[in-house]
Amino acid sequence: FTGLKDTKDVMIFEGDVVQITDVSLGEPYTFSSEIIWGQKGSWRPSGTYCENLSEYITSISGKNNSTVIGNIHEHPELLKS
Repeated sequence: FTGLKDTKDVMIFEGDVVQITDVSLGEPYTFSSEIIWGQKGSWRPSGTYCENLSEYITSISGKNNSTVIGNIHEHPELLKS
């Protein structure tokens, strides 16, 4: 358990695929990312420059903007584009 929950109060675990909506540039941009343990010792969304998931999901809009949509073990297709 990462110690974090999504907007629906679902616990976020390593390997979960989380949908994150970024509104920092005005127009909402939604993407999905696997949650991994980063090299700097914190949870982070893969494929981003973010090194701290907690700060990332709240700094974009000032509130939690993440939703767990599955995990890579049961639904690997969630990360395929």
